[in-house]
Amino acid sequence: MSKYYSKQLTSGKYPGVPKIFDMLSSDNEVVGDAKFYTMVRGNALPPAKFSTIAEHVWLLEKTKAKHKFVIFGNDKRVPEKVQKIWKPCKWN
Repeated sequence: MSKYYSKQLTSGKYPGVPKIFDMLSSDNEVVGDAKFYTMVRGNALPPAKFSTIAEHVWLLEKTKAKHKFVIFGNDKRVPEKVQKIWKPCKWN
């Protein structure tokens, strides 16, 4: 993501938001988080993880960063399920 934004991204705390984000630019214009989840028993969205995803998206919304993102790894079905549930939301 550092290459994509042409900025060095490191873990850090965005001012006024009580969370250490996985990726943050030194000028606070870019902030993101990484989630590595898998489906429960191979087909169900992990309920406890879903609430964690919602919490972290909410915390991202509290920033005034120009670019905000969540990256998912391990199982591409997890973000697909999240998108399906949050279909009315704007996804970039």
